[in-house]
Amino acid sequence: MCFDAFSSKNGYETTFTNDYGQGCFIVFECRSFTGKEKDAETGYGYFGARYMDYELMTMWLTVDPLADKYPSISPYAYCVWNPVKLVDPDGRMIDDYKIFRDGTISIVKTSDPYDRFFVEQSDGTFGVVEMKKHIVSAGRNAGKEIVEFPSHGLGFTRYGNKDPNGDHYIQPLVAAALLGAINQILETDPSITVAFGDMSDENGLSPSGKHSSHNEGRNVDVRLIRKDRNHNMCTVVHHAQFDKEANQIIVDAFKFFGFKDILNNSTELTGVSFYPGHDNHLHLQGFPID
Repeated sequence: MCFDAFSSKNGYETTFTNDYGQGCFIVFECRSFTGKEKDAETGYGYFGARYMDYELMTMWLTVDPLADKYPSISPYAYCVWNPVKLVDPDGRMIDDYKIFRDGTISIVKTSDPYDRFFVEQSDGTFGVVEMKKHIVSAGRNAGKEIVEFPSHGLGFTRYGNKDPNGDHYIQPLVAAALLGAINQILETDPSITVAFGDMSDENGLSPSGKHSSHNEGRNVDVRLIRKDRNHNMCTVVHHAQFDKEANQIIVDAFKFFGFKDILNNSTELTGVSFYPGHDNHLHLQGFPID
């Protein structure tokens, strides 16, 4: 084999046999690890809207023509600096999302006012969740796009009263990760309903000023799972209703879909960081966006 995923000499060796004997030749490929075609003259990857230099770094060579719509993200960033989890088919506007069971999220581009989330099911089909785009108009998050996460759906609901300026606004990539995790949880244990608490308000700020970290639509509170599956009531670790196995399932799913840090004031669950004041819920944070 003579395959190099990062050079213009991509190819593989194959053999042939004819009337004159046996020989071999090299078949050269013009596509790289992204699946996109390389430009023969420059050796750069061509995505339709922009070029990428694989040997320099997984970054664009020109500014995103829609960079003004995402001021918090570098205009040269490929997959908002998260190429392990995300796929960018054409290098243009972030809009709709395909969430795969292997944890990857493919970004698809459209010009409509909605973000659609296509969640891969175990049979290969895709369930669809639609959320309306909301552009923050003022304050430190002005210009950022967020979506309002639904109050309930298959495998999830909300807890607590809705704040005056809303409390379930989230960045679209975070929303995609939540939906992927919910789907994985349902496949593992269909009896679990995930109850979400505070996210951010409609301005991308902490709902009613109650938190210091619920800004920019990145962090999420999740109620612990009870044995009786009553998501309208809370529980704490070491309580008789605390379901350790079910809570480990949801922790693993959120970790799998990109939340690097999950907080709780207990060491009962693997992959959870101890943090005081989080006795009856999990705090999801650390999703890589920029």
